[in-house]
Amino acid sequence: MYNLPHKEFGNLFPTVREYILSQFPQIINGSLFAFPTTRIQAFMNHSDTPNYDAQTDETLRYVKAGEEITEDYRKIPNAEKIFTFLNTSVV
Repeated sequence: MYNLPHKEFGNLFPTVREYILSQFPQIINGSLFAFPTTRIQAFMNHSDTPNYDAQTDETLRYVKAGEEITEDYRKIPNAEKIFTFLNTSVV
């Protein structure tokens, strides 16, 4: 595990900072990050209609074999600071 507070991310190369935040968005809320990663969340993508809820660690519906696991990044606290490409108003 690495302990690098989000406030110190300005000291990182931009590409490194963007990579870490894209893989570990909860770091903005004080979470630590592990590298190399073994967390399933590091392999998930955003969806407006996700099939997984990271808050409860439960699927939201039946997930078929081979189907991508997705989550709604907008539900991550402070997501708008990391995922500026999203409209962060959750429906």
